[in-house]
Amino acid sequence: MVSWADVKRWDPAAIGSVADGLRNDRDVLVGVEQEVADAAAPSDWVGDAAQAAGNQLRRYVSRLERRVAEMSAVFAGTAEAETAAESLKRAIGDAEELAQRYEFRITDAGEVVPLAESSPSTPFAVLDHRSMIKFQLEAQVGQILNAASELDSGLAATLRQAANGQIDAEGESLAEVAEAAEEQADGGLHEELLEQYNVAPDPDGMTMFPPEWMGWIPKVNPTQMTATEARMLENLMVHEGVYGVYEAYEIYRDSLHQGETVFDGAGVTDGHGDAFRHAYWNAQLTQRFGEEWTEEFATAHEGSDYSHPTPIAMDLHNNEVGRRIAVENPDASQEELRELVEQAVRDGEMVVIDQNERLQYSDQVDIGDTRPTREEDLEWPADEIDRDGHGRPPEPEAYPENRY
Repeated sequence: MVSWADVKRWDPAAIGSVADGLRNDRDVLVGVEQEVADAAAPSDWVGDAAQAAGNQLRRYVSRLERRVAEMSAVFAGTAEAETAAESLKRAIGDAEELAQRYEFRITDAGEVVPLAESSPSTPFAVLDHRSMIKFQLEAQVGQILNAASELDSGLAATLRQAANGQIDAEGESLAEVAEAAEEQADGGLHEELLEQYNVAPDPDGMTMFPPEWMGWIPKVNPTQMTATEARMLENLMVHEGVYGVYEAYEIYRDSLHQGETVFDGAGVTDGHGDAFRHAYWNAQLTQRFGEEWTEEFATAHEGSDYSHPTPIAMDLHNNEVGRRIAVENPDASQEELRELVEQAVRDGEMVVIDQNERLQYSDQVDIGDTRPTREEDLEWPADEIDRDGHGRPPEPEAYPENRY
């Protein structure tokens, strides 16, 4: 297992430089494919010598495919390691800042120790609070070191696969070989997110809110949503009146508008703008109604019967990031919240859908180079829409937190 000192010495920028170099060299090799193909079968050369030369060149092409696959796999693993290392470095900074604030030190081995012994006259309440902080720090350090060890072993496994020739080099072209190899070494992010973030269709189906019997609500037009969403909004009205529902709608509309303008309007569906919108929506709802209510409401929103598992996983993950940002910055203004969420997208804390229909960290895909999953933009295979195996979250129980 890696130590605290080991992780502190990690240099994400250096890891990124290695990844960039691997990608550039790989792209050079992919670029010579046509030249090699032309050389393997010259139109005006025939006979035994031509046959022998062609066979030799084909062997070179096979070796080239192997090298492209290996470089692609190591590039993908290294690029993911850069993102994870940056996240771990931020977590280390946060932990050490908290330790310093309460007069603790984190040793190179990851042990949390006090900088000075407590005085016998120190009030019990202070001692109890510092004890809780120490417990919290120990938990944070443990989580960071576990994540660092998993990252270290994962990258090492990819390097061993490449060194031992265990990366498949299959594809119609070198570009396809490179793509397939990257998918083998992406750490299973796509599959992991699909497994972790999913929700089955709402068993009560879809409905309109507000319903006709409820009458008119200022600036709230009837909208199709899941039955669970509608029940939660009815409950919100009971607790906070019509104005509470109006505020929830205003937060949604503001998030929708900001998502369409941030990043110059790129990726409003399943891209960077969409990631921002969901996180910003959840961050604002969390500030206004509390984290627990927001999580239940935003999860219910994904229970529509026509959604695809991939964008659902993307949205649920990004919703969670938005709630975390709000909890970590309880006094942030609306503008500050917007900036924090936008930076989180740029830093790779969110996920988007790349051109290969796979979930990737938001800093690993160029803004504007994502793939929307709306029916008019992309025909998703019908057999991939089955979500019956996905679990249903428990019935919502949280009450909105009244800030007034």
